[in-house]
Amino acid sequence: MSRYFLLVAGLLLFSCNRHRSIPDHNLVYLQIGDSITAGEKNTPGHTPGDYATQALGATTFIKLGWRGENIKQFTVAHRQQLLDSLASIPDGHRIVLGIAYGANDLNVNTKEQALANIVRVARWAHDTAHVAQVLIVPCLNRTDKWGFTREADGSESHHFNESRLWLNKQLHSQAAAWPWARVANESDSPAMYADDYPADKKRCADEVHPNDFGAQELGTGTIAHGIARFKLK
Repeated sequence: MSRYFLLVAGLLLFSCNRHRSIPDHNLVYLQIGDSITAGEKNTPGHTPGDYATQALGATTFIKLGWRGENIKQFTVAHRQQLLDSLASIPDGHRIVLGIAYGANDLNVNTKEQALANIVRVARWAHDTAHVAQVLIVPCLNRTDKWGFTREADGSESHHFNESRLWLNKQLHSQAAAWPWARVANESDSPAMYADDYPADKKRCADEVHPNDFGAQELGTGTIAHGIARFKLK
C-alpha cells in the first residue's frame, strides 16, 4: 500500500510541475496587457511574464504592457509595436502571444463590449498578425477606486468581481472552439483568482497589482501552465 501511495504521489507531483521538464529553446512568449503585465508593483525582472518564462526554462519573453490601458486603446496606440516586435523575431522560433486585459476594460465598457474587444484582438492576432498560438490570461479582481463596472446606460456600479467572473467564463467558452487559442486556467493560481485577492496583502500590493510574490504565483502557475499546454499539443 505504501509503495502504491508513493507512486501516485510522484505522478501527481510530476503532473503539477510538468512544464518545468520541457524547456523550449525556440519559444518566444510575448504578452500584451496593462500595468499588471508591465509590472507596476514589481521589481525589474519579476513580472508575471518573467516568472512564467523562467519556470519554462530557456524561453524568450517580450513584455508589452502599458499603465492604465484597455484593449481598445491597444488597437489604436500599440498594435504596431506588437507587429514590430513580431517582425524582430528570427525565423525558426515558435511564438505564443499572451493577451492580458480586462482590468481596465470593464470600467469603461460593458462586459459584453469588453468580451467582444478581447475576442476581436485575439482573432486579429491569429488571422492578420499570423500568431500561431494565442493565450488569453484571465482577469484578476480589483477593489480600488477603479474597481467598478460600466453598465449599458453608462452608469457605474460596483459589480466588478461579478463582471470579471462572467468575462473569464465567456472567454473560456469561446476559446474552446479555436484550435489556435486557449484561456489559461485560474485553478493553476487559485489564490490569485480568489474573490478576496485584492485584500490579500501577501500577494497584492494595492488592491489591484500583484507584488513580487503574487507575480510569481501568477507567472509560474496560470501563465506558465497555459504556455506549457500549448507545447504539449
